[in-house]
Amino acid sequence: LLANLLKVVRVFYDQGDPNLRHNLPGRPANDLLLAALFTAGWLAALWRLRDPRSRLLLLWFAIMLAPTVLSTKAPHYLRAAGALAPLAIFYAVGAGAIADLVRRAWRSRAPSEDHVRLAVIAAVLLMVVVVSGVSTTVDYFLRWSRLPELGRAFDVDSQLAAAETARRLQSAASDDALLMSSWLLLQPQMGFALGRMAASRALPAFAMDTTGIRMLRGSSDTQDSLALVWLERGQP
Repeated sequence: LLANLLKVVRVFYDQGDPNLRHNLPGRPANDLLLAALFTAGWLAALWRLRDPRSRLLLLWFAIMLAPTVLSTKAPHYLRAAGALAPLAIFYAVGAGAIADLVRRAWRSRAPSEDHVRLAVIAAVLLMVVVVSGVSTTVDYFLRWSRLPELGRAFDVDSQLAAAETARRLQSAASDDALLMSSWLLLQPQMGFALGRMAASRALPAFAMDTTGIRMLRGSSDTQDSLALVWLERGQP
């Protein structure tokens, strides 16, 4: 439990989810600027613990992180997705706390200096949005999207096979059928691509030997068994 807790805490500073399906492997949830706002936010919430809103925010965040802290493969971004909303609020609370500190440290009765102070605060916060936005865009739309393993992580091979199966069945003669593994037939991509237009029948598994194809009778393993799929022309 403590090991999981440490891994989840590190998500917000230096080490994120390594699962390619969930994240650019290892990328933390925050860059340096967002980590500073996040830290200022939860420190401010702790400082104002008597305020019911601060207690609610801290409890909300902790409870939404519990699914990944209390399960295997931590950190797991999907199990921690409920923490996204309080995380965003922490950024805002941290930005407000930093702005309050700047206002208190830069006290002046001159109206012109007040405008300068507000302009500086606005510029710093805008810089955070721009820098973090550009960093996130580059990481996910350029670096992550170009990883060669990404398609397999999202089962694009099953999607391509399903699309090709539907295309071949549509163009096949009335008595033609396709042979595929039962595992592939049971994939949701195949069900979506074929809909109700196809019929299927399970077959025993086949194996290749030096003389060609021979049947292995009695196999019930869906990983090894095959299925014959054909188009039912009368179906809508």
